[in-house]
Amino acid sequence: MIREIKAYLEKELFESSHDIEHSYRVAQNAEILAARREDVDMEVLKISALLHDIAKAREDRDASHQTDHCVEGVKMASDLLRKLNYPEAKLEKVCQAIRYHREFQPDVPLCIEAMLIYDAGILENLGAIGIARTYMIAGEFQEKLYNPEPLAAYIQKNVNISTGKVMDFSIHAPNLEFDLNWADADRRLYTPEAKKTARERIAFSKMFFRTLHNEWYGKGEERIGKS
Repeated sequence: MIREIKAYLEKELFESSHDIEHSYRVAQNAEILAARREDVDMEVLKISALLHDIAKAREDRDASHQTDHCVEGVKMASDLLRKLNYPEAKLEKVCQAIRYHREFQPDVPLCIEAMLIYDAGILENLGAIGIARTYMIAGEFQEKLYNPEPLAAYIQKNVNISTGKVMDFSIHAPNLEFDLNWADADRRLYTPEAKKTARERIAFSKMFFRTLHNEWYGKGEERIGKS
């Protein structure tokens, strides 16, 4: 079954920042987080990790911006796994993990596998891996290498307050992406194991962007945003 899933993903995931290697790393993160737990179905966890971004390329190719890859991903994963005769009880957990992997939902009664997939995905946006992926995405959207604008002023100018989404990516930059979404990510995680790792990676990310700022403008200059 895993072989069939991987073959399907190879056709669907072609973006450099959300390719199959990204899914493999999320699976690895999830398995590490689950290593000392006894309440996790490891098969469900691995399949959920592999399929969590199955519809990401479809979302990004949708010029109307109407496609939600979490919702579309549930449909695609359900169709694929039912063709492979995957048990419905396990399929329900996989679908929940895909549906809720993008946003922290502390009031939703999630299965442990869904919590771990969310946490594992957040860790992909932090630390050295997170920085590398953020710059890959910046290249895809032709963002700036660095933007020194104070965060509050930037939000007022270029972030849709109702949706939290960036409006003009040509003035966006990885340092602002970090400050907007990831500088306090440890507060939006389910498991203590993930929170500990997140704090370590956030500290590294902050150090990186401080160093970038100092190399860009010289030491002693005012630092950008919250980082």
